[in-house]
Amino acid sequence: MKRPLLIAAIAYINGILIGVYLSKSIPLFVILSIIVSLITSFKKNTYRNAICMYLIFMCISSIYVYNKNLNYESKKYDNKNISIEGTIISDIEEKEYNYTFTIRTKGDYFLVNLKKNKEEISLEYGDKLQISGEYQEPNKARNYKGFDYKNYLKINKIYGIIRVDLYTNIIIKHQKNLSNFKLLIHKIREKLKQNIQELLTKETYALGIGILIGDNSRINEKIVEDFKNSNLSHMLAVSGAHINYVVLTVSILFTKKRAGIKAQRVVTIMMMLFFMELTQMTSSVVRAGISCIIYMLASLLYRKADVINAMAISTLLILLNNPFKLFDIGFQLSYAGTLGIILFCKLINIPIKKVWEDNNNQ
Repeated sequence: MKRPLLIAAIAYINGILIGVYLSKSIPLFVILSIIVSLITSFKKNTYRNAICMYLIFMCISSIYVYNKNLNYESKKYDNKNISIEGTIISDIEEKEYNYTFTIRTKGDYFLVNLKKNKEEISLEYGDKLQISGEYQEPNKARNYKGFDYKNYLKINKIYGIIRVDLYTNIIIKHQKNLSNFKLLIHKIREKLKQNIQELLTKETYALGIGILIGDNSRINEKIVEDFKNSNLSHMLAVSGAHINYVVLTVSILFTKKRAGIKAQRVVTIMMMLFFMELTQMTSSVVRAGISCIIYMLASLLYRKADVINAMAISTLLILLNNPFKLFDIGFQLSYAGTLGIILFCKLINIPIKKVWEDNNNQ
């Protein structure tokens, strides 16, 4: 098999679709896969191993995703008043009537809506909390093809919402309950925001942090709509282009003559990991970042990097972490755009090259 990881990625994606949309047919798919695998194992076929691998991965992923989806659909928190422990893993956003942040418990993630009171909030990123509040199940789409808030939260690994009316219902059990690396990244992120805020006006500050680190929470809805109408909404998302800027910066600071090619590659890998965490692991950055890391590792090991394999690896890593990320429009557009460039680059390049040569000959 030339690209086994690509086969595994395609099989895993098909398994996700079966696990979500054809869950009742999973036993049938498993039986058919076993029969086909047994038939192909007795025949000397060039594609035998590829077929068997595809069917095995598809069956395993469909069962895994079905169980994971069942966990989201289950009524584990029937009692609306719940008390749980969790660690703050997101920025604390201040809104008109409440504060919102995400907490991670042992098995689930929750979005916390803390109602604003007269007292000043003293919570910080990384705090481990004991929270008592009202559990709210996210709303599903009420109209055909309407916005499904439950699926939106599922894409972000969030199980449900906890509403807290009083600050006294939150007890800080432990501060800085995350790894030093994550705490350092968050500190740098906040410092970067603070410096940008001092340099720019309120509106340009919101655009600045949106373009630089992908934080669009402060951008006015009208401005977002204007970008959409101008077909420039991609500028507000951190994408693969930002990875090029990081690589360019490293190559300027650590030139081959000054540091050596190996040191340059190692520093680039470290910067990729740093930037991916800084931008909170958005799909487009993770895809481009992993591809860049694979290219750098291949260079260090004197191997040739394969773009398709790099995309397959990044797809598997993202979807293994959260299979429902497949339904994120940012994930879909990022991979579709990259595949379009890879598949049609040569077709587009030929007429452009011909026009260029004709203009030079005139």
